[in-house]
Amino acid sequence: MPFSSLGGESRCRDCGGSGDCQQCFGTGRNVALNSDQEKCPNCGGTGRCPTCSDTGIITLGIADD
Repeated sequence: MPFSSLGGESRCRDCGGSGDCQQCFGTGRNVALNSDQEKCPNCGGTGRCPTCSDTGIITLGIADD
């Protein structure tokens, strides 16, 4: 089913609309085996998509110049 939106909203391209961080798959843990860092560097350990703030939706806007 295609995503339909009103008011300039669209599905987040980074998480595909799930709201989960795609680097750690929503776990918040760093999945890189060769790293000493425990928290995911993409989401900071929250497990949430940093682009859409866990909503799965991006609101498109026009910049004022």
